[in-house]
Amino acid sequence: MQNTSPQQEFNRKKDLVDQLIEYIDQNYARKLTLQNVAEHFFVSPSTISHLCQEQLQESFYQFVLQRRLTESQTLILQGLPLASQHPSRIF
Repeated sequence: MQNTSPQQEFNRKKDLVDQLIEYIDQNYARKLTLQNVAEHFFVSPSTISHLCQEQLQESFYQFVLQRRLTESQTLILQGLPLASQHPSRIF
């Protein structure tokens, strides 16, 4: 079994969180569940959940919801239609 230093562990977690944020930013309009995101990254749902709490200080679902609310606010301010006009969007 390979030993990792605390710095390597920190970097590994940071990289995964960065990838998670990017994935959510690109896919927030789709149905995102803890399970399907965990499967995408080949980790357990509890790993995603713990990383969100530890690194983002909020739950996975809170983070996704906040991202969706931010995008909805942007669309409203720009005068663009929301999900009711775009059924494929999940906000």
